Amino acid sequence: MHLEQIFVDGNDAYVWIYDPIPYYYWLAGGGVVLAVVALCLFPLWPPVVRKGVYYLSIGAAGFLMFIFGLAVLRVLIFCLLWLVSMGRHHLWIFPNLTEDVGFFASFWPLWKYECRDKESRSKKDKKNNGKKKLSDDENEEKAEESGGEDTQLDNVEDTEDKSETESEQTGKDFEMIEKDDE
Repeated sequence: MHLEQIFVDGNDAYVWIYDPIPYYYWLAGGGVVLAVVALCLFPLWPPVVRKGVYYLSIGAAGFLMFIFGLAVLRVLIFCLLWLVSMGRHHLWIFPNLTEDVGFFASFWPLWKYECRDKESRSKKDKKNNGKKKLSDDENEEKAEESGGEDTQLDNVEDTEDKSETESEQTGKDFEMIEKDDE
């Protein structure tokens, strides 16, 4: 609180913003309190329910250990293949396991394999990542053959292809693309 509090009567409106707490917050809070009380009364639960909760917790711990073991196994397989091939072969088992995706998407695809050859990489750089670019004359001829459609769509696709290859080359996720005025 500020020591010099003054009230300035002006022409400005004074507004109170009333933001009530939603009902589902009250319900969720009450549910949390009831769940804590129920967990504290665990020794009073019937033996069948206690045994079921025990088996459920063992199953959850086993599943968690399975996921951790799978993550370690996939890194070991990748490292062994990478070392044996001197960095040329990249094999990931369950490549989406540690990605930010849904549960079922974490286990699909089953593997991802890349063979990175130094000679082919330099050839791809020379050929602009293996994609053939059409000149403006070829674009016009292509448009005439397709019935005289507007070539702007083709130019937009070429611009998108160019920006994608530049993004792959530089490693940038976002780039500023300038559109030429015609």
